[in-house]
Amino acid sequence: MVDEANIESHPLALKPETQIGDTESWLPAHLDRVQAMVERDKNHPCVIIWSMGNEAGTGLIFETLYQWIKNKDSSRPVQYEPAGEKPYSDIVCPMYPTLEHLENFAQQNHDRPMIMIEYAHAMGNSVGILNDYWNIIDRYPTLQGGFIWEWMDHALELTNERGQKYWGYGKDYHPDKPSDGNFMNDGLVAADRKPHPHMTEVKKVYQPVRFHAVDRIAGRFAIENRYDFISLENLDIQYHITADGKEVAHGSLGAFPVLPGKRQDIQLPPGKFALEEGKEYILTLSAVTLHDEPVIGENYELAWEQFSLTSRTQYQPVCQDHHAALKIATSAEAISITGEDFALTFSQTTGMMTHFYVAGKNLIQSGIEPNFWRGLTDNDLGAKVYDWAAVWKNAGQARVLSAFRIEQPSQHVVAITTSFSLPTVACHYLLKYTIYASGDVLVESDFVPEHPSQGIIPRMGMRLIMPAEFSYIQWFGRGPGETYCDRKGAKVGIYGGTTWEQFHAYPRPQESGNKTDVRWVRLLNQQGFGLEALAEEQLLNTSAWPFAADELDFIADTASDSASGLTPLSRKHGVDVQPGDITTWNIDLAQMGTGGKTHGGLYHQKNISFLFNIIITLIIYAQYILK
Repeated sequence: MVDEANIESHPLALKPETQIGDTESWLPAHLDRVQAMVERDKNHPCVIIWSMGNEAGTGLIFETLYQWIKNKDSSRPVQYEPAGEKPYSDIVCPMYPTLEHLENFAQQNHDRPMIMIEYAHAMGNSVGILNDYWNIIDRYPTLQGGFIWEWMDHALELTNERGQKYWGYGKDYHPDKPSDGNFMNDGLVAADRKPHPHMTEVKKVYQPVRFHAVDRIAGRFAIENRYDFISLENLDIQYHITADGKEVAHGSLGAFPVLPGKRQDIQLPPGKFALEEGKEYILTLSAVTLHDEPVIGENYELAWEQFSLTSRTQYQPVCQDHHAALKIATSAEAISITGEDFALTFSQTTGMMTHFYVAGKNLIQSGIEPNFWRGLTDNDLGAKVYDWAAVWKNAGQARVLSAFRIEQPSQHVVAITTSFSLPTVACHYLLKYTIYASGDVLVESDFVPEHPSQGIIPRMGMRLIMPAEFSYIQWFGRGPGETYCDRKGAKVGIYGGTTWEQFHAYPRPQESGNKTDVRWVRLLNQQGFGLEALAEEQLLNTSAWPFAADELDFIADTASDSASGLTPLSRKHGVDVQPGDITTWNIDLAQMGTGGKTHGGLYHQKNISFLFNIIITLIIYAQYILK
């Protein structure tokens, strides 16, 4: 433990002219608290570091406190974040340093370690780039980790006028007093200690066992023991191999008593399976406890890693001549394409797909439209995304049709090309549908941002609305929980559940439920009937909710100001989002990561090509089991 004195003068410490670290009259008050802490806790062996406080200024007072502690107890290091690299802190312990700052520090061969006093800001949907931090930390002995801010949300359970329980914050407690709103809900777990989805990422990044590929073709891998003091003798190494998401082999390799800090090669048993051409094979290696340990029970998966054994399956639309020819019907307002037991209608005025009939049933309420926005996360608010990316919020909805063209290269294929201008961002967007007699629809999206000054696009994808009965989602990608481009600590597999189960009610509603590295995704009703989207070249992001997307929009409390100015205020709660009468389906190339910094962190997926294709196909009575 780091034992920290109860010293903080945060508002004063923000400005050099008001900070009191150099004001001698404040020395007795500071010294009293430090002395009380040390005398109280000096015999607790779990305390390995003393901290002189948090965000309370710098100068003479803290030089004096440091010297008093060292004279009293020279066996423990002393740290203090505002000291930076000044001599009265034995550890350099910054808050929320950039990845570049960590690397630069480590390369300068300092004689003191760096331990981040706060990082990976865990407010709302967050804890992105944690793996990026540890990729750097693991390379340099000088970098010794950090303290995630923070462990738990600070909220009280209240009841609204509908009798629903919710986590209160800000003005819920004192409507007429200054508040920082939701800012105290920044934990890995909720106030009742139930983990938020990002806890899975922490477990994966912090896992004490790692696996490395030595020779994938020959089935040789290595286990690395990241512990400092214990061997891996209580861990059974297990393997699972899937083909296109379905298990084809599994087994146990036994225990390997790898010593702390060491590696050992392991060999998969030969001849257990054959790799069939055209299938994607994934190997999962897991370290599972053999016997009970403190906190951890028997048969607990402590660590895992996945390895691709072949390239992924490339999906292509089905085009077979034995299907009936497609028929085109045109009016002044619309164009309809009819095949065997299906029909699509497009508006010639808006360019939108307005109907997708299968066996006489319309599967969509609103057709595909470009989507560049998401319900802002708490870290988005801290980074002021609502300012520098606001032009993208309604860019897709405000599109104007500039061209509509239909072609029929054969009697079994019809192509519709729609071009749009996006006036709010002065860009152009192309959406092309190639409809096959099989019922498959190849959707091609082509978009080039023409003005880099417009900033980062929060999301790049498509959205369509289906009737509420299509409330079951099944996908082949990372899961079962939510993942993002900077938070992928989840296994690739086939998962499923209701669309409502994919939504996590954070204390303040925000973006939730995204799935990454998706090969295919299905939206189905209870009979297993629905639509499927397949990734053609690039893997997809997807999410589906039983409500409209604007339910997750940030709604500012304009009647109040933030007490600290760190984040704008809101009065909406997670419980306010309830299932509605539609299903919203997002099919994306990418969206921003969730980030791990409160103030101005730019956390987006880099070097995106905004050209991607999906194949929408019909699912008739899929073998889907609701979990």
